[in-house]
Amino acid sequence: MDMSEITLIYCFVIYCYFTSPTAAEASTDLQREEISILIKRIYVMETKITYMERLATEGIQREKAMLERIEHLEKSGRQCEMVTKKMEIHQEAMQGEINRLYKEIHRSKEADRKLQVAISDASRDEHKDSAGPEEEITATTNLMLNETNVLDISGKMKPSFVHHKRADGAPVAFSAYLSHYETHLGINQIIVYDGVLTNEGNAYNPSNGIFVCPQDGLYLLAFFTGTVNNHKTWVKLVVDNQVISNAVSEGARYEIDDQGGNVAICRLNAGQQVWTAIHNRADAELDSLSTFRHVTFSGVRLSG
Repeated sequence: MDMSEITLIYCFVIYCYFTSPTAAEASTDLQREEISILIKRIYVMETKITYMERLATEGIQREKAMLERIEHLEKSGRQCEMVTKKMEIHQEAMQGEINRLYKEIHRSKEADRKLQVAISDASRDEHKDSAGPEEEITATTNLMLNETNVLDISGKMKPSFVHHKRADGAPVAFSAYLSHYETHLGINQIIVYDGVLTNEGNAYNPSNGIFVCPQDGLYLLAFFTGTVNNHKTWVKLVVDNQVISNAVSEGARYEIDDQGGNVAICRLNAGQQVWTAIHNRADAELDSLSTFRHVTFSGVRLSG
């Protein structure tokens, strides 16, 4: 019931009261004050109804605004989900590309390693086929020198060896590396580091991998080994057939490189022989190239 209906009802009641047969008698008893009160009540009710209608209108407007806000938030949420899905798809694509490049790098490295092995094998075969009398004489001479050094180690020093000793105090240092991939190495097989970076004193022999101490003194010796593709290789540092220290390298899985090494400080006497060799496990492999020098052997005289 709105305000206009209530007003009509009150007007109808007043009209009936004054137009009834007893209106003349009632008019004498009806006080003007009561009519005034009745009119005021009608006004108050009209005011309240107007206020309630305004509140209802404002509530409807707030509800509409809230619904619009909710709709906007839902739309924003859907847009965020779409952006997140696109980012996830893009991330998966990037990860796939990274994995592809990673495999391509390792394939290239493996191909380079095989090429280096093939070149090294071809070079050794060519050298073997083309070896002349002079090279045979040189090899025989080196073998004799090595035998002489062994005799020196046992205490039977020959005068010829004394002639090759360096003057005390001259610098002694060497650093060598393996320039190719090696496979099927046996236990106690000496590792021949054919690439030489430093050889002060010419005490390291790159043809057999042995360092012959030219002076008494305190020496620092270091070696490193490298493997790949689930291979495990143990290497030992040896001085006159006595094991000084060990190192191991083991590729965790396919196309994963690993490197291990060790360092020792030893007092050596002139004529003692030092080398590294495969230890504890046959059919070993060494992962090294001329461009990736993972397998190395170094030494330096620290003091007298």
